[in-house]
Amino acid sequence: MKKGKGFRKRGLNVTITHIVRCIRCGELLLAKNEQETRTCPYCGNRILIEKTQKVASAQSAYEASVLLRKMKEETAARKNLTADRGS
Repeated sequence: MKKGKGFRKRGLNVTITHIVRCIRCGELLLAKNEQETRTCPYCGNRILIEKTQKVASAQSAYEASVLLRKMKEETAARKNLTADRGS
């Protein structure tokens, strides 16, 4: 049996992961359930997880990252649509 990243069993180590919104710049980022603070990689703001807006949650970091990617793609598509209408 091959070993490596592609063959990890997902879901065995369940840690709820939240998608939160930075209160300074508005960008979305991931935070583990047990985290109290997180530094925004976009603006450097230190975020208190309990006081920020939780946009979504997932049962694993992998699921949360897939969901986050989809949300960012949808946001980018909306921005492009709005920009096209304004031109």
